[in-house]
Amino acid sequence: MRTRILNKMLASEVEEYLARGGNTIFMATGVVEVHGIIPIDVEQIVPEAYSVCLAEEFDGLALINNPYFFPGGTIVSNATVQMSVRDSIDYLMKIWHSLVAQGFKKIFIVDAHGPATLYVDAAVRDFFQETKVMVCHINMRSARAEYNKRHGIPQMSMEQMMARMRDPENMKAKRVQEYGAYRIMGQEEYLPVVPGGKGIPVEMAVADPRLTALQKACRDCGVKAAYYFSKPEEHLGYDDPAQSVEERDALCAQGAAEIREIASLMPIKELQDALDEYEGYIKDVQEKYPRLKGIY
Repeated sequence: MRTRILNKMLASEVEEYLARGGNTIFMATGVVEVHGIIPIDVEQIVPEAYSVCLAEEFDGLALINNPYFFPGGTIVSNATVQMSVRDSIDYLMKIWHSLVAQGFKKIFIVDAHGPATLYVDAAVRDFFQETKVMVCHINMRSARAEYNKRHGIPQMSMEQMMARMRDPENMKAKRVQEYGAYRIMGQEEYLPVVPGGKGIPVEMAVADPRLTALQKACRDCGVKAAYYFSKPEEHLGYDDPAQSVEERDALCAQGAAEIREIASLMPIKELQDALDEYEGYIKDVQEKYPRLKGIY
């Protein structure tokens, strides 16, 4: 295929894909929010890169350019585009209704944003109640955790993670897949190159102690809390940029390879097959409980 990105296909190419029995789409969702030295659309570009790789690996299409959803506590920054949780749910469901009407029976939502579970999972359940179509939510944080496990990379505690994020020596290791995502999407020129590596000296701020106390208490009790960051720099505020085009390109190549490996390891084919079987299961349940065919 010339491309698997739905937005870049000809109408005839989409029709040909559907006519030959293709019915899978990977929809990348993200946010535009403050992100230190990395472009503010990074949490959209990462799921887009994964969506393209998954589409290539598992005979699907990728739907990109969906960057405006609930960002979380980063709205204290003027760089963050705000959408409410409710807005995000409604917008997702409208797109899904269109995709189903277009002929896509297997819809996978791909994200790399922590608060996405607030709106994606709620929308998944409501959409299923309405249509009996199961939308599958793929959070790439979980996929990355599986990748780390396979490669013997230990799972970090929240405290270890925060300490690592404040350590400039470790930041490029964390950013490598973000660099790779920009390579896959053909947008690496947007990644800053700063000779000397200190062109944007923004250090990750220490959070207000009242916020950290609440976060710790919530984690200890298994509670989800709604909060704002106390300053924009708290959200991944520190990083050393690439100091040369060669360094940037090396990071991009390494990250792109990791993303493609992670995509290839995901058991999407098994999930596609299970969804086919599940469709028959739902019909059987509806026959058993006819009221489920209505508003339930």
